[in-house]
Amino acid sequence: MGSMKAAIITAQGLGDGLIMMIIAYHLKKTGYQVTVFNKHLFSFYNWFPEYTFTSKFDIKKLPDFDVVILQHDNSPEANALAEWKKKNSLKDLYVLYTNYRFNKHGILDFTTDYPYNQSRTMVFNTVSAIKHFFPDINATNENGIQIPKHLTYQKYQKRILLHPTSGDAAKNWEPNSFLKLATLLKRKGFSPYFIISEKEKPHWQWVESKGFMLQAFSDLSNLASFIYESKALIGNDSGPSHLASNLKIPCLVIAKRRQNMLQWKPDFGPAKIIFPPRYMINLKFLRLKDYFWKKLIRPKKVFNNLILTINN
Repeated sequence: MGSMKAAIITAQGLGDGLIMMIIAYHLKKTGYQVTVFNKHLFSFYNWFPEYTFTSKFDIKKLPDFDVVILQHDNSPEANALAEWKKKNSLKDLYVLYTNYRFNKHGILDFTTDYPYNQSRTMVFNTVSAIKHFFPDINATNENGIQIPKHLTYQKYQKRILLHPTSGDAAKNWEPNSFLKLATLLKRKGFSPYFIISEKEKPHWQWVESKGFMLQAFSDLSNLASFIYESKALIGNDSGPSHLASNLKIPCLVIAKRRQNMLQWKPDFGPAKIIFPPRYMINLKFLRLKDYFWKKLIRPKKVFNNLILTINN
C-alpha cells in the first residue's frame, strides 16, 4: 500500500484543516502518501512532516489519487466535485457533509457519503467518518501534529493570549470588553497578550497605548509556537482556538449561539465556551441577540471561567 495516494480536500479555514488532518494522519499510518489541500496548512508543513500541502484542488487531478476525501463546505468547488462524483459513480471519492440538507445536496450514497451530526463536534464527527469508511482503522482524535523539540509546553505560566478577531466580525466580542478583560488579568498578576495577524495590526495598535502587549503574526508556525508556550487562550470562534485545543492549551471561546458551537467547539483538548445568558429574549423579527449578546457577556465572567479552566 506504500504507493497508494490519498487527497484530503478541506474547507479553507484553519480549524477545518486541523480537523481534517485527523483523516490524513490515519491514512498515512496505514501507508498512504497523503496530499492535503488547505491554504493555511501550506505554511505549517514543519509541524506536519511527511505530508504534501497545497492550496487548491484541480478536478483534472482526480486520476492521480487512489482515494479522495472531500469536506463539503458548499463552496462552488465542493459542489462541482460532489456533482462530478454522482455523475461518474466514483467509488473512491468520499464526501463529508458538515451541514447536510436534502433540498440542497439530494440523496446520499452512504457507502461514500457521510452527513455530520450537528449536535456533535467536528472532531467527533470526523473520527466517526473514518470508522464508517475505513472500519479496519482504529481511529482517534489524533491528527499527528509534531511539536518542535525546542519548545516548552506552557513555559510562560502567566501569559494569557487574547485573540479578538475572526473571519466574521459578527462573531466577535467587543474590543472594549477584551480591553477590560486584559485590565482584569493584569491586575490579577497575569501577562495578557493580544494576538492578531500582521494585516490586522494597524487596527489594533491602539492597545499598546493602553499599556498592553500586542503580538502580530504572519506565519502560522510562529503563532503555534507562541500559543504552545502560553498558559491559555481566550478568543472568538476562530482558527487559533482550534489550534490551541490541538496543542492541548486550555482555551475559552466567546460565542453567540449555542447551536452552532455544539458542532464547532474545539475538541482536541480542553475548551470552554462562554455564551450570553439563556434568559435573553430573542424575538426572531427583532434579532435582539444579534445586537446585545456581546454586552451581556461580562469580562468578569470570562475571567472566572478562565480560572476554573486552568485550575482543572
